[in-house]
Amino acid sequence: MSTTTLTARLPLGAELTAATAGGATLVEQAEAFSAEFAEAALEHDHSASFAGEHLDRLCANGFLASPIPVAPVTPVAPVG
Repeated sequence: MSTTTLTARLPLGAELTAATAGGATLVEQAEAFSAEFAEAALEHDHSASFAGEHLDRLCANGFLASPIPVAPVTPVAPVG
């Protein structure tokens, strides 16, 4: 089993950007969830509690589903 380590992170307060229409939709959803969760997230931080209602909301809206990128198809020449 292989693992991948994330070494680059966005600086705190960095703005999300998208290069595709699908990416733009994800950014819009992330910004909306961020605004919706902000106040309660602060309370969860102070009380060291888990924001299960936020996770439920993300799951219910399909936000945690992994998007699959669409790549251009490049024909492969037959071998032999």
